[in-house]
Amino acid sequence: MTVREFIEALQELPQSIPMILSTDEEGNELRMVNGVGKRYVADLRNRYMESIHEDDLEEYDHCVLTAEVW
Repeated sequence: MTVREFIEALQELPQSIPMILSTDEEGNELRMVNGVGKRYVADLRNRYMESIHEDDLEEYDHCVLTAEVW
């Protein structure tokens, strides 16, 4: 999912409802969303991505800027 797709999906919901996060469509591991930001990762995977601090980007041949929800 891209940021654009995420924003479009959110626009269909009432703006006053709480945000929760699940690991899948079945509603497993529900928890409250506390924030949104950006994160660099070494590569895109379904789970367990390696986070890269912005100060260390030059040490990697390839990194991906992602939107992070926590």
